[in-house]
Amino acid sequence: MEEIIGLMVALSVAAERLVEITKGVVPFLAIAREEPRQEKLRKSALQVLALASGIVVTFLAEPMLATTLPATWHSTTGLVVIGLMASGGSGFWNVILSYLLQVKDIKRQTLQQLQMANTRPELPSAEIATLRPVKSVQDIAA
Repeated sequence: MEEIIGLMVALSVAAERLVEITKGVVPFLAIAREEPRQEKLRKSALQVLALASGIVVTFLAEPMLATTLPATWHSTTGLVVIGLMASGGSGFWNVILSYLLQVKDIKRQTLQQLQMANTRPELPSAEIATLRPVKSVQDIAA
């Protein structure tokens, strides 16, 4: 799962980079507008550009995706869906990846704790017989 999320991060970074390059070439996209209607148009154009960039990057990366993703995703529809997900941005996928890694760490720690609990030596029955309940500090001193 982490491999797929890592791949999505890479696709998202590539799509974002393509958007930034395009913004550098097309001044209308790079400069925020003070007039609300023009700014809304600019933001809409950037969203469409991000979607198109995600899809283009995904189709270009298809040979690499073939080794990672299940075979059912290798259709045109599957690649478009992956492209749409990649257009969500690398920040989103980085957060998803960090959550997955935290879950993996928690599982690893839990497994280690269970293994330690299972490998603790048991007290011999003779020692168990000598144990007595403690009710107060004076019982410990006795």
